[in-house]
Amino acid sequence: MHVMHIVGSFGPGGAEMGIVRLIKGMKDLPVKHSVCSLSSDLTMKSHLPDTICCHSLEIEGPSFSAFKKLASLFRKTGVDIVHV
Repeated sequence: MHVMHIVGSFGPGGAEMGIVRLIKGMKDLPVKHSVCSLSSDLTMKSHLPDTICCHSLEIEGPSFSAFKKLASLFRKTGVDIVHV
């Protein structure tokens, strides 16, 4: 199973640290995790194991193109569950 966690920005913050803890807490389960930041900030990537793939859509501000970019990323990565 592949779970992709979506955040507005993967910079320092409470929700972002929650995702880091969730991924680390599930390390013994047969679940693949990835993270997608809508912005270009992937600062919290350094807190994750190297095996976790982090994507950046590099969208700054409101954008309807985010839906198209996310759909394309979901198809490309074969994600099963999206955690928003």
